This record gives sequence, structure tokens and C-alpha cells, in this order.
Amino acid sequence: MRAYPFLTEEGKYDRAAIMRHAHLMMFRFSSLGDSLKYVWGLAKRNKRDYNKASAILECDVPFIKKDRNILRESFLVNHPENRCYDSSWQ
Repeated sequence: MRAYPFLTEEGKYDRAAIMRHAHLMMFRFSSLGDSLKYVWGLAKRNKRDYNKASAILECDVPFIKKDRNILRESFLVNHPENRCYDSSWQ
């Protein structure tokens, strides 16, 4: 099961999935138009949640990932005076 069923991998609307879900929702609503309105609302909410999650992932990295020791880099964020103190970390 996908986290965002109405979106593609790139974050665009998956119109085929929206139409499939709208046809399934016709049993709950009286017409295709009403079910399409409901499903597009769900798709817009999925898009909004996807944009929020991707923005959090972009700004969540506190340092640039390198081939070196990531644990040491995370400690040096708070204590930059220890950068050249111990060479056994490398």
C-alpha cells in the first residue's frame, strides 16, 4: 500500500487512480460528479501532505553527508573547537 495513493512517484496527480477510486465511490454517492469532487478533495489533501513531508525532509539534514564519519560530524556541529583534536576518528 502506497502512502500517497493518488500521486505518482514524482509527486504529480495520478489521474487514472483518481478515476478508479471515483468509480468505486459511486456506490456511496449518487453520481459520478459527486464522487469525483470527493476523490479530488482526497487527492489535494494527499498532495498537501506530500509537499509538507518533502519540505521537512529537505531541511532536516543538519550537515552535508560525506564519505567520512557521520557520527563525528554530528558531534562537531555543537563543538567546532574539537575539529582537529583527535585524529583517531578518521
